[in-house]
Amino acid sequence: IDARYPVTSDLTAVATLNPDFGTIEGAVDSVAFSRSERFLPERRPFFLEGANIFDLQNQWQIGRFFYPRRIDRFDLGTKLYGKLSPNDTIGLLHTITFGERSDFVGVWSHKLNNDQTAKFMVANKASRKDDNTVAVAQMQSRTGKINTMLRGTTSGGNDKRGHGYVASVGYEDKNAYSLIQYNRVTDDYRAANGLIDFRGYRGWYLYQNLNNRYRTGPLEMWNVEAEGFWDSRSNG
Repeated sequence: IDARYPVTSDLTAVATLNPDFGTIEGAVDSVAFSRSERFLPERRPFFLEGANIFDLQNQWQIGRFFYPRRIDRFDLGTKLYGKLSPNDTIGLLHTITFGERSDFVGVWSHKLNNDQTAKFMVANKASRKDDNTVAVAQMQSRTGKINTMLRGTTSGGNDKRGHGYVASVGYEDKNAYSLIQYNRVTDDYRAANGLIDFRGYRGWYLYQNLNNRYRTGPLEMWNVEAEGFWDSRSNG
């Protein structure tokens, strides 16, 4: 049983009871070698609606704080997503497997001005054998051609606490993009409903892109990319 209700023109409520995902074709994993768990795209309609609101993941960063494939089945799912105002966007998702498990994700994005946006997320998994909560705070800003991002996250549950953070500065021009970024994730950081590539490390990431496009001549465009990593193990 599925239900969908437009609360406003920009805010939508969705509910599903005893969903049957058996007819939905699953994503096929690659056989290529990977040092971490491989990301597989979500194909279930309930999770696809408003999916971009619940995804705070950016390239070269800690990972995905909410990965819907961690919730393989549930009995009741509810969701509310969209804009509360021109500057405020929310996403609330809750699934229940009766007598076994409850999963919740809440996201709020607030646009302070045209150049600054703050985002907050809370994700919780509560089951008979696992209790995990993750909180994330993020600030993005842009001044001219320079953009900055600060992100902090903490996790708790099962008597363990961990944290991670990211700080990056980027420069974007018509034909160039440069990025320098510092990451740290402690050993005890855990997002039970997320996809975190690696834990227990800290280090730097550098990226450079140069390109140009020509209106005339035999060469239409050229593009050069270079990136580098430096990281080390951390005990938290």
